[in-house]
Amino acid sequence: MKKIVGILVAAGVMLAMLPIAATAASSEWLPEEAGYKEHYPADEVVRQKICGRTLNAVEMQDREQLRNRLLAQQGAQNKPEVRFRGVWGFAGDNETDGYFAGVITKGGRVARMRGVWNTSDNESHGRLVGIMKHGYFNGRVITGNGTVQHITGLYKIDREKRVLKMRWITPHRGGWAVARLGQPQEFEDTGKQ
Repeated sequence: MKKIVGILVAAGVMLAMLPIAATAASSEWLPEEAGYKEHYPADEVVRQKICGRTLNAVEMQDREQLRNRLLAQQGAQNKPEVRFRGVWGFAGDNETDGYFAGVITKGGRVARMRGVWNTSDNESHGRLVGIMKHGYFNGRVITGNGTVQHITGLYKIDREKRVLKMRWITPHRGGWAVARLGQPQEFEDTGKQ
């Protein structure tokens, strides 16, 4: 019985506080803010009052221009890309077993690698996709017949010589790869022209 009375009292107090809370959060103009009425919507004034001070129209316009300029710069920034072309082989022999080429695109926290590969005798070929971050590579090798194998490994980029060196493993084999990096290029979106 005491619990029921306690719950009813708490509900009554909450219902009594509801009109006060609705008035405090209302978007109606308060008398002391009548001078701001022509510049700001009511919700903006309440939000800024909570933050500590009210901005005038010039500050609001400057803030909006800065925001628009930053958004335009972020939209205009293209993701840099680097093309690569090289050779790969299996561990244990120094002979080249095939070729690979593609593009490394920087985006966010990781670099994305997309490319193609083939064997020296052109018997098999496929695609290579993956991500690169902090010297580690993780991706997939997709063969021409659709078979997918996971590939992982380590990589090192020599910026002076513009060379990419990799050590990789799949579930069944391991190997090495060396590629020459091209000049960094800005990615051009042809859809915007």
